[in-house]
Amino acid sequence: MHTNNPQNSAVPGHLLWKGMSWFVLGALAWSFQVQADDDADDAIEEIIVTGSLIKRDNFDSASPLQVLEAAEIEAEATPALGEIIYNQTFNYGSDAFSSHYSVTNPEGNRTGANFRGLGGGATLTLLDGKRVLDSNLNNLIPQIAIERIDILKDGASAIYGSDAVAGVINVIPKKAVQGAEIGAFFNTDHHRDHDEYVVNFIIGDTMDRGYFTLAMEARERTGLGQTERANLLGRSVSSSGTGNPGSYNVPVRDAAGVITGAQQTADPGCGVAESPGGNGSDQVGNVRNNISGRLSGAICRFEFGEFFNFVSPNKVLNTYLNYEYQINDQMVYTSDIIYSRQRSQSRGSPTNPGGRIRDINLILGGIMGDHPGNPYRAFYDRDGDGAIDAGGNELLFAADANGDGIPDRDDAGAVVLADQPFDSSAGVPFNEDVTIAALRLFGKLGTLPGNLDASGANIGYATYDINTYRMNHAIEYSFDNGWDLLGTATMQQNVDLRFRKNQSYRAVLLGLQGMIGPEPGITDLADSYRYYNPFSTSALNCENRVCTDPGAWRNPNLGDYPNTQFVADSIDINAIRLLKTKLLTYDLLATGELHEGWAGSIDGAFGLEYRKTRLIWDARSDENQCNNWYDACSLDYGATDSVQSAFLEIAMPLVDDDQFGYAELQIAGRYSSYSGIGSSYDPKIAIRWQPLDWLAIRGSFSTAFIAPSMAQRFTPKSSFLQSTNDLLFNDTEATYRTNVFQGNPDLEPEQAEITNFGFSVALAEFCDNCDLNFGVDYSNYFFEDRITLLRGPRVVDADFSKFLEAYPQADTTNVSRDDAVAWLNCCADPNIVRGGAPSYTIVQVNAYYLNAQEMDHTAIDVYANYTWHSDEYGNVRVGIEATHIDEFSYDLGGGVTGDAVGKQNLGIDVIPTLPEQRAIATINWSRDNTNVLLRARWNKEVDAAWTSVDIDALTYLDLTYTHRIDGLTGSGSNTVLEIGGRNITDEYPTPLGAFGASIELSIHDPRGRMFFVRAKHAF
Repeated sequence: MHTNNPQNSAVPGHLLWKGMSWFVLGALAWSFQVQADDDADDAIEEIIVTGSLIKRDNFDSASPLQVLEAAEIEAEATPALGEIIYNQTFNYGSDAFSSHYSVTNPEGNRTGANFRGLGGGATLTLLDGKRVLDSNLNNLIPQIAIERIDILKDGASAIYGSDAVAGVINVIPKKAVQGAEIGAFFNTDHHRDHDEYVVNFIIGDTMDRGYFTLAMEARERTGLGQTERANLLGRSVSSSGTGNPGSYNVPVRDAAGVITGAQQTADPGCGVAESPGGNGSDQVGNVRNNISGRLSGAICRFEFGEFFNFVSPNKVLNTYLNYEYQINDQMVYTSDIIYSRQRSQSRGSPTNPGGRIRDINLILGGIMGDHPGNPYRAFYDRDGDGAIDAGGNELLFAADANGDGIPDRDDAGAVVLADQPFDSSAGVPFNEDVTIAALRLFGKLGTLPGNLDASGANIGYATYDINTYRMNHAIEYSFDNGWDLLGTATMQQNVDLRFRKNQSYRAVLLGLQGMIGPEPGITDLADSYRYYNPFSTSALNCENRVCTDPGAWRNPNLGDYPNTQFVADSIDINAIRLLKTKLLTYDLLATGELHEGWAGSIDGAFGLEYRKTRLIWDARSDENQCNNWYDACSLDYGATDSVQSAFLEIAMPLVDDDQFGYAELQIAGRYSSYSGIGSSYDPKIAIRWQPLDWLAIRGSFSTAFIAPSMAQRFTPKSSFLQSTNDLLFNDTEATYRTNVFQGNPDLEPEQAEITNFGFSVALAEFCDNCDLNFGVDYSNYFFEDRITLLRGPRVVDADFSKFLEAYPQADTTNVSRDDAVAWLNCCADPNIVRGGAPSYTIVQVNAYYLNAQEMDHTAIDVYANYTWHSDEYGNVRVGIEATHIDEFSYDLGGGVTGDAVGKQNLGIDVIPTLPEQRAIATINWSRDNTNVLLRARWNKEVDAAWTSVDIDALTYLDLTYTHRIDGLTGSGSNTVLEIGGRNITDEYPTPLGAFGASIELSIHDPRGRMFFVRAKHAF
């Protein structure tokens, strides 16, 4: 690919665009004058095959093309198109299930294609050959209206423009339907924990000058909580070092009572309360486990797994209308109108980890000792046992000169000790001023915000309501010389309402000072204001740093200082964000015969395209005012992008005779000029040679690109959470950290070179009554200047690597604290924001976009099908599809390099789990009106991250029985009944004992055995 940056281009992009446009327009004008033979035979129906703009009468392609027919789509036994693509052997990393470890799609209902694991942005999604605004496959079109799905596993930017790097998925809808069909589908797991329901219909008719087709589908998917698969959740490490109760930096005093430093200490109520689901790490698969946290050294851990789903509830309504009208013998008007609505409701922790702890510590100095819930009674640990002696001889007392019972403080705000600090008669008891080391504002203990669901989960984790509108108008004019001119105008709009939880920073700031109030209807008096109590004393009774449980799980209001419902609700925020995107596209395309060559007709396609995308981001008012507890701020913004393209394609037969067979050359090129980015020219050359009737050889080379998105370029300062280990201070349990980032307007397009070679063999008479066909494709994708958001683990790990260079360690899993502190004081990455001593907790990672990555992916795809025909016993078809990844080397910048094949890649956010081999095998028997399909889906084992247990190789078996009944409701009617199961042997991978609920959701299904039934009736 050749790109021109607008700042340094020698030839201005608008001149290149004009030049290319005039060339294309000239070619169009010339081509319409070319004469065609008048004595043509009867017209043969022609189609446009994905990967080409030229009409053909077959699916032969010089690029590797896989076609999923409607029957194959139904055989997947899922109403979600995204899940069908998720199961393809060459697709890696699509989120089909809910995963709180997914940054891009944590709820799992917005599944897009991710061919070769190169990222969702490297696979272009088309609907009937036209670019869609959102790559979400699950709300694209009613499944009953899908004619087929074309999957191009090759670069295609020369044909389609940006994003067509790893391939193209093109969903082809049904048209010119005559009659009607209704259908229903029900899917459930054998525990009946999770169900799916689908009802749909399609109806159409032809008229004198055209036709119409109308389809509608309604789907509902119920949730599947992680606690409903306790065998997976119970063996996982679904815990966070940011707990509720939390942990604090507590002063350490000497024999004179003078503060000599601070020590990170867990809340004394951590792990004390009786829990209905039990306490301890072995109880995390239960509901209401460890309600007062789980003590781990100086950290109070929060077990969050029970608040998340494997499958989030989801409702989808899809409609599709296609209309054609023949204006005259040469001009046809067609229109498509699509509307969809998708609603998903997720679950998550009552509050997220992270937050503005550092701001609280800086502004308030932490939490004062006179906070009524503060449990940290001041003492001198004379015997070094970490506890206050029963006799109270270690307790300290403060001066109280005015006798108001409140400890006196000096000008610096420090507590003034009594003259005899260990004499109770010389002063008043006091609690220590502490700074926050780690705190989750609400957890499982005490009074919780009122908008949580019955399980205590917050439903604003990733809940959304998406309305999508799409309208396409096209006029095609057929000239007498055989050329066709097609003009299209497409308008698409996405209105994405996102419900997101957060907490009010100002309310926390006021609450820690006792200034929340008054409640509605309460007189505004001094005693009408309340504290927010973050300590365990909100539900427990604590004295001298020893806490007891008064029955907190039954009654949350028995603590020393319980939070009121008003306080909890004042802090909690659940509000709506709006993301509105609009795409306008105008295309002009001419196709036809250029010249009659020595081996046949040389055909061409020439076109122009203009696209304009508008984005509006409307954040919540609290975000605009920087009032979020975590994420701090998010500002409203709008952005507009436009692109002008000119493109061409030529298909030229090279040879067509009995001696050398048939060969065809495809040459294509596309010039694109982007506003504010620059320009790109991408060529493609492909050849298909069929030397024998049963052998076809193909090869192609192309360049491709991905233009930086508006979000990558223009997003104002925003943030998200990501689990990140901190080896510098031995926090290795994937604690969630806040990542703050913003767009980079100087990003350049990603560039790629794609090479493909392959062959296909089709033996129609391999033996008596049998057919055999097989093929192999080799593909290489070399990516440069990949856009990456350098964030979380990569920023922290790169800093740790530099630390080891400066301070070599004998044991890198337990580094010298003195060396770590020295590194912070001299050389640490300033993008890693930490709290103060002694914990130095990472409270924020400043992430940033840049062009840095390089990836080199090589894969081999194979397929084979054997069919045996018998009039007596029916037909048997055996097939296999498999993908082998030979290489996935990467350079992520900053010295982060490696090969991702066969690894989980959990610490590399831009590369998914990559089993070295994946395969799907099928046995299909059909006779008369009956069909039985047995399918096996297999993944090779994968090296897991952060655990010694590998992700198992596993085979899932699916079985489908289909019976067709003709004429049930009259002549011409057809009824189809299907019953079957997925994962019929109820296989689960060995629990990892690691993160992500102990299962790798990108390749394994947490639902277990599933049964389904489908009924269709056409008339």
